[in-house]
Amino acid sequence: MISVARVLIASLLLVSACSAGDAGQQAPSSESGEPSRKVNVGIATDMPGLGVASGYKYSGFDVDLYQWLGQHAEPSFVPVAVPMPVSDRVNALVDGRVDLVVEAFSITDARREEVDFAGPYLVTKQGVMVRTGDTSIQTLAQLEGRTVCTLAGSTSLQQVVEGALKKKVTLIEETGLQQCADRLRSGLADAVSTDQLILHGMAQQDPAHLSVVPNLTLGSDESYGIGLPNGSRQLCEAFTAKIKEFIVDGYWNNFFAQHFGDLPHPEQYQPSVDRLDRCE
Repeated sequence: MISVARVLIASLLLVSACSAGDAGQQAPSSESGEPSRKVNVGIATDMPGLGVASGYKYSGFDVDLYQWLGQHAEPSFVPVAVPMPVSDRVNALVDGRVDLVVEAFSITDARREEVDFAGPYLVTKQGVMVRTGDTSIQTLAQLEGRTVCTLAGSTSLQQVVEGALKKKVTLIEETGLQQCADRLRSGLADAVSTDQLILHGMAQQDPAHLSVVPNLTLGSDESYGIGLPNGSRQLCEAFTAKIKEFIVDGYWNNFFAQHFGDLPHPEQYQPSVDRLDRCE
């Protein structure tokens, strides 16, 4: 018997095969001879460790995850990467430009009003990145009066605006993290604040100029989920079950080591499989 979740996935993939410029086109056949459906996936291209672009090739933990899902979902599908700024993730799902979003997409109650989430598949805290060698910022209090860059439309922005640093810093909003990093390198910003995993990925690429402040965090945990169109409960349950498999079978550990191998205590970034979202 074909499960309801499988039927729902197949329906989504069938619809997406005709969306976003692929109307009337069918992806290459799988080994079984059945056509593999194309699925448009919203991704980041400027988050080292999670999602970066080199020409038309993409790499990172998020990329490994959606490619793994494409191979292990029932039926399998061919992910089609759709780069987008983080501020566009919700809108892209709502208006149907993408079928999934795998882009450091934090699960929040406000976002649940418009989209669904499977997961989480990563957990991190918000941190602070400074210029390498700058020891003047070690605490939140030392950020007061400074210029801080973060991403427009992100939970990182919300935590700076509404949290302990409310009205205590000069805030710069950018649509991409590389712009924030450039401001930091050039002295136009004193710090960059966003999720620690993202900051560590950026610092790994340019340790001569960028450094994450140890043990400095703000706000609550950020739990990354796979963004889905609103009303996708059964699809959410199917993908969350796959994420549990992804963790239990060791794929999570392998991919994390590949992209964040220098980070101690990787277990703190791994969600408990007993506390994954119930898709309610």
